[in-house]
Amino acid sequence: MIKFIPAASDVWSKPRLWKKKKKAYGFPGTKKDFICSKIIEYGILGVLIFSPLPAASVYEWSILVIEIAVFTMLGFYILMKHRPILPPGQESVMKKLRFLFAGFFVYLVFQMLPLPVFLVKIISPGTYHFREQFSLGIQQEKFMSLSLSPFHTFQHGMELFAYVVLGFLVIKTVTERVQVKRIVTVLLAMGFFEAFYGMFELYRDNPRILFYKKEINLNALTG
Repeated sequence: MIKFIPAASDVWSKPRLWKKKKKAYGFPGTKKDFICSKIIEYGILGVLIFSPLPAASVYEWSILVIEIAVFTMLGFYILMKHRPILPPGQESVMKKLRFLFAGFFVYLVFQMLPLPVFLVKIISPGTYHFREQFSLGIQQEKFMSLSLSPFHTFQHGMELFAYVVLGFLVIKTVTERVQVKRIVTVLLAMGFFEAFYGMFELYRDNPRILFYKKEINLNALTG
């Protein structure tokens, strides 16, 4: 009886093909790209560790620090020649979200642009009548913005943009199981820390939220 032994190529082709597919997604970059990706990864962890208490204390400098950190990480991402590769399905979702967020931020910019008064009166009668009642010399104005406070619109728009960029960096650079575990571990650790810190401040004689003295809701864990 003759037995047919499969060729070596048939035996090893599937495992090799699987290995190639496994390497198709992930990080194929150079050493420089690897360093940039690590800076981004630990920068994300740093933002997660740093941001809760200062941001909750409503200090403006805390939001500025978060924005600077996020935009610095974005700069390192742009410097990367070879970026982590995402699965096709996830990449298609990112493209759809890209248009959604782009449209939203275009709308924010449009809110701050100086527009002819008659156009503001048509688009947003409420804004025009509010300015008419509380602004002096509105009759002499030829241009006004849809936003009642363009500076605050810009300020909060930049903050929101930083959060969107942070989410983008997480999706684009966190592609390994180990990275996901680190982020989850940091989130759990910060959750426990915030809870115990809140209980600690609750039973202090002079409770604080970071550097602020807590004056209201003294019987609650938050201010």
